Amino acid sequence: MILVFALCMAACAHALYWSLVLIRGSDRLSNVMLSGLLVSLALRVGKSVTIFVIPESMIPANVIGLLGMAWAGPFALLFARALFDGSFEFRRPHVIHFIPGIISLVFAIMGYWIVYRIFTIHLFVYLVVTSIWLIRNRSLLRTDDDAWRWVWYVISGAFVLCITFGLQLTFYQPLVYRTIVLSATVIFYGLSWWAIGHARLFVPPRKQKEVVDLYRDVGTRIMTLLEQEHVYIDPSLNVSKLAQLLKVPPYVVSRAVNSTFNKTFSELLAAYRLQHAEAMLISDSEKYTVEGIAYESGFNTTSSFYSAFRKKHNMTPMQYKNSGRWLNGRHA
Repeated sequence: MILVFALCMAACAHALYWSLVLIRGSDRLSNVMLSGLLVSLALRVGKSVTIFVIPESMIPANVIGLLGMAWAGPFALLFARALFDGSFEFRRPHVIHFIPGIISLVFAIMGYWIVYRIFTIHLFVYLVVTSIWLIRNRSLLRTDDDAWRWVWYVISGAFVLCITFGLQLTFYQPLVYRTIVLSATVIFYGLSWWAIGHARLFVPPRKQKEVVDLYRDVGTRIMTLLEQEHVYIDPSLNVSKLAQLLKVPPYVVSRAVNSTFNKTFSELLAAYRLQHAEAMLISDSEKYTVEGIAYESGFNTTSSFYSAFRKKHNMTPMQYKNSGRWLNGRHA
């Protein structure tokens, strides 16, 4: 068992060292969140074997291990979010994820070890929620294959360790502790080995000039899709769908629209749809009803069309056509 203890300490020390490397001078939030996840898992793994080898360390080791497990789930979720969304920021509401872990320490110190079972389930639930978020957004997130594989390697490794934590609570046997140590060793060293060949996932975000160039390029592509391919007539078009067409993350589309057109995405769509509707009112009003023009222009409902039209022109579509305002070229 001493050999297992030594192997465990080596694996945990590697995870802690790696976490320091990630967080040192890093401007990338995903590195910080991954660092927190590694530290949390290392504390939980180290606790298990330490108590088995040094029984008198039970209370302090249990308290530290519980905090690690309670925080591993939130760190995993925030890591996944930050990895794919360069605009994602750690804000005050996110602190709520970590409060239950702090509260649990009170019960741990008092000797209510049922909290270990509760927070083993807590970790599992967070990993499931993270997996569901990834699966639901896979069409967008998989545009970066390396990041997609990386996040699943990390989450899968956390799942394996979570299962071993559950086994430990069920079977207090040396074999279970060896399983925890061997799993942690393979996971910690395996992840770091894979990461070495994919360093770009850990470098700081793009420099400001590169960001500006990226948004300008995407803005130009959006303009092409709107003006030449008329994608705005698709009533289901949204930021996520446009991001799929452009093969970029949704946040890039939103920021490119803001910087290129000085509008929100919904405002931009409404402007192009109204322009299309105005042209149809002039040239095709005999062929289409007002309702038909609304749908042909990309509006989901006639009420939304009337509302947008009144907001812009302060009159109904037919009043606009009959007023002759379009003769002065103000319909565009």
